[in-house]
Amino acid sequence: MKEILKRNKLVVVVIAVVSIIIIFSVNSVLKEVEKLNVYRSQLIQQCKEDMKGEILDEGYLKTCKEVIKDENIKIDFYTIFSELLVWKIHYFNAIAFLIITIPTLFNICKILKNKYILNSLTRENYNSFMKKYLKVAYKYTWILPFIAIFAIFLVGINSTFNPEYSIKFSTVVWSKDLISNPIVFIVLYILNIIFYSFTFVNISLIIARKQHKYIPCVILSYIFYIGLELFLEVGLNMHISNIIFKSDFGIIFNIMNLFMFNDVFGVSTLLLFSFIVMLISFAFVYLMYRNKERLIIDCEKNN
Repeated sequence: MKEILKRNKLVVVVIAVVSIIIIFSVNSVLKEVEKLNVYRSQLIQQCKEDMKGEILDEGYLKTCKEVIKDENIKIDFYTIFSELLVWKIHYFNAIAFLIITIPTLFNICKILKNKYILNSLTRENYNSFMKKYLKVAYKYTWILPFIAIFAIFLVGINSTFNPEYSIKFSTVVWSKDLISNPIVFIVLYILNIIFYSFTFVNISLIIARKQHKYIPCVILSYIFYIGLELFLEVGLNMHISNIIFKSDFGIIFNIMNLFMFNDVFGVSTLLLFSFIVMLISFAFVYLMYRNKERLIIDCEKNN
């Protein structure tokens, strides 16, 4: 176990830091929910006492009846999870790329910079080398799904999955059909993040093909990621979707909002987009690495 932790110490540090942030963030939201529950209880108690006497204001009476009617509706998982994503860890969307690529690129750049391919090809063919190389590259695709599962678990054990509160008070961005089945919601939510995890690793692989130094590769990968997001946001969304088709459909063209899981145009459309982006990224990885000779020449240039 110590040896495994030592070999993956960068991942351990990343997971530890992110987990601590999530724990504190969830705890903060739960405290706010507790305050809201106390306020609701006090308001309900006050209404019950006031309704025993003579109430002159019909508006107040109507409000009290509504408040008392909703007395047994508990603040649910979806409301708390939404609060967590929107107000506490919203910046995770921007740094998710770095969370997975920082440990991934460390191993990838090490293989390329140290010219492992030169020694490897004396014992095996190029396909065998690439299989091992890609196995290392996709080794940490579980990080982002783990973060999501960890956050879901912490919120889930402290709330109810009955979506009545979310539906009645419209406290979430997700559709009624989606949140009505917690298993479907969680599975699709994690699946979407898995798609993006592979896309992010593929982007780093594309940049690492030419830039073998670790720090520059991380920086260039993130710049490319930001550039791609701007292209999707400005090029496809603003110019094509909004101007040409007069629609907001282009908001699905967003690779920097994976944790929000916005299904305003349907969850199938959302997943289709992230799946297609992943497939396109795989295609570019294939194109970048299909030429063995060029990869060898680029690796030989490393000092």
